[in-house]
Amino acid sequence: GGVALALERAEDARARGRRVLGIVRGVAGAFGPGPGPGPGAEAIAAAVDGALDAAGLAPAAIARVHLARQGTAVPDRAEAEVVAARFPGARCLAHQPAFGHLGPAAGLIEAALALAGPSGDAPGPALVLALGFAGGAAAAVLDGA
Repeated sequence: GGVALALERAEDARARGRRVLGIVRGVAGAFGPGPGPGPGAEAIAAAVDGALDAAGLAPAAIARVHLARQGTAVPDRAEAEVVAARFPGARCLAHQPAFGHLGPAAGLIEAALALAGPSGDAPGPALVLALGFAGGAAAAVLDGA
């Protein structure tokens, strides 16, 4: 299996007769190794806050959060702390336990799943997190078209 997403301006895609699956509202990244493999809470928080700022949205506007869930205790705990503080009671999804960590492709797969929506439609907005083992953290706010 595999996944690929083409990014282009929505109006250009529509003019070419292409289906627009979603809109990238905001993205951000940060780097800050934690005490174990992966980023610390500060880097994760900076990525989340930066993506929300770029999207012009408050945390309450996020319909669901797609977690990175690296499968290692320290970054998973840091991710959980950041998400719980910013999105209390939010619907959180973690697909990595179902198919394992796919390295650099993990964030792309979560983005595709976020755009597909939990029931096959594209509700939004969703926050997608991707964490690197070297300390990188990225967040994207995606919204169904």
